[in-house]
Amino acid sequence: MFNSQEQKILHLLVKTEYMTAIELSEKLGIGVKTVRTRIKELNLQLTQYDVAISSKPRYGYYLNKEEKEQIEVLLKNGIHNEGQIPATSRERIHYLLAYLLNQKDYVKSENLCEFLYISKGTLTNSLRQVEEVYQKYHITIDKKPNYGIKVKGREFDIRQCMMDVFVKKDGLEGVGRIYQTQEIRSLGKHVYQCMQKYGIEFSEIAYNDFIEHIYIAIRRIRQGQFVEEMQGLKTGQAETEFIKELAEFIEGEYHVTFPKVEQEYLLLQLAGKGIVKEGQQQDNFVMQSEMDELVDQMLNMVYREFQIDFRNNLGLRMELNQHLVPLSIRLKYHIFFRNPMLEEIKKNYIFAYTVAFQVSSILKEYYECDIPEDEIGELAEIFELALEQRESDKKKYSILIVCASGRSSSQLLKYRYSQEFKENIKEIYVCNLYEVEAFDFSKVDYVFTTVPIQTYVPVPILEVSSFLKESDITAVRKLFEQESKEFLRKYYRPELFFTDIHGTTRDEVLAKLCGRVEMATRKNTVWGNVVSAADLFASVLSREELSPTDYGNLVAIPHPDKVFLETTLVAVAILEKPIIWNREQVQIIILTLIGSEEDPDIQKFYEATTDLLLRTEDISELIHRRTFDSLIGMLKK
Repeated sequence: MFNSQEQKILHLLVKTEYMTAIELSEKLGIGVKTVRTRIKELNLQLTQYDVAISSKPRYGYYLNKEEKEQIEVLLKNGIHNEGQIPATSRERIHYLLAYLLNQKDYVKSENLCEFLYISKGTLTNSLRQVEEVYQKYHITIDKKPNYGIKVKGREFDIRQCMMDVFVKKDGLEGVGRIYQTQEIRSLGKHVYQCMQKYGIEFSEIAYNDFIEHIYIAIRRIRQGQFVEEMQGLKTGQAETEFIKELAEFIEGEYHVTFPKVEQEYLLLQLAGKGIVKEGQQQDNFVMQSEMDELVDQMLNMVYREFQIDFRNNLGLRMELNQHLVPLSIRLKYHIFFRNPMLEEIKKNYIFAYTVAFQVSSILKEYYECDIPEDEIGELAEIFELALEQRESDKKKYSILIVCASGRSSSQLLKYRYSQEFKENIKEIYVCNLYEVEAFDFSKVDYVFTTVPIQTYVPVPILEVSSFLKESDITAVRKLFEQESKEFLRKYYRPELFFTDIHGTTRDEVLAKLCGRVEMATRKNTVWGNVVSAADLFASVLSREELSPTDYGNLVAIPHPDKVFLETTLVAVAILEKPIIWNREQVQIIILTLIGSEEDPDIQKFYEATTDLLLRTEDISELIHRRTFDSLIGMLKK
């Protein structure tokens, strides 16, 4: 019967001719002494199969051909067990994380080394990584000479660690995964019955989390470990009754005492998971006025930094208000929230995530703590919905159809266009070629003509056939969907595109880029006024301190924390070599100065810009080509 570490030794020896103890120790992440001990233990087991691991001076350990074949058969047939002794570095760390959390007394390092078959140095390295995990939950390891080591921390934090690290990933130490799953499933059935009685509703993820918190609470109470008193927690009557009845059920079913402090702990988990009572607003836990004020600040920041006005969007306000209630509980009490869709959100909703990332700085300041990425991802989903709804109210276009054939044909063509493009067209006008000169083109956005027009027309012209062929439909739809993206040229200008800015630090590059912006505004008055390089540089650095703007893929989008111009202005710098910005390497800087004037295209500008950030190949191509036309071409994709 082989444990996982012994299996790996056998797999390595089967695949190689010789392996030294040093090579095996490097592959397995254990000490040389431990390797020799494991092989001795293995040989004792292998005697029953007439197999032995041999050694040769200066060559190492080996198996002969027949022994290799026999070992392969044993491994293939699954002659092994999982064992209680962790074999790899990862297994060892998870074992120590759980083992120490479940010990009331000090544990001597010598005993741990003996049990795990590892050296003192290996244990020290493992404990260092264990401490890094504990730090996320405000837990420490107390080291006392002649006594050993012991975990120290609030019971609340210990349970949170057990929940996130073990129940969700590897199971609690000393509890089989199958048994644990069965107990949680059984507990979940009873909790669900109680939920139905009180009309409690919440997501599947929140439901699973809540059950697992109860499961851990039961285990810890049996060990005599109770949570600390909760301060300042306000609850609604329905939630209190729900938890009270749930506690009575648990006491009877699982034979544990569930005191008031533990009921308050479950109430806190209830609030943190965003559970609401059917038909009621979720306003039982925090003052609504506080949430209103935070939402005001968030929407004002979105308007100030992105020129997107959600301030009168009642639906978004209500959604943010409801979301901030459980969020405030999680931040105040350091309740970890897991967002399984985080990576997909960051990948597919990059602009919405950028907005959420910026407004999270308001929450960071208010709650005086960092806002986890999982929470920012949740906010991004809320903003993405609002952005999509805003986009769904997109502009419809009025068109003029110029047709050389008779009235019936032109009316038929008008009907075909109205049916095929009804989601894009607001009004359709029809005229003959000789009527074009007298037509009022202020009424239309485009002209679709079946005959060449020789006179000047102040709006775009698209030549089409008289029967609206498939090629016409494709061309017209592309025109409506893309609108040619020429609007990007009012933001990106060749005189503000630089490839000759040099520097080795963020501040050095930003200072030079701000200087170029001042020079450009002195030469060109179209943007409203001259920008002071010193003031702009100070403002951009102030904004960077609030939250960094390097989003990965070698691009940073810095911007000032106040308005400098009437119209929006963008300055682009492509460096010869990447520099460290805040967290990431950056080679392309897109310095954005949002103007004070209302701009209906600003959302599309941000969407096109952030969309480019996702395309690694295009970013690499832009760095290689280093031309303004390449930038515009890639933005238009």
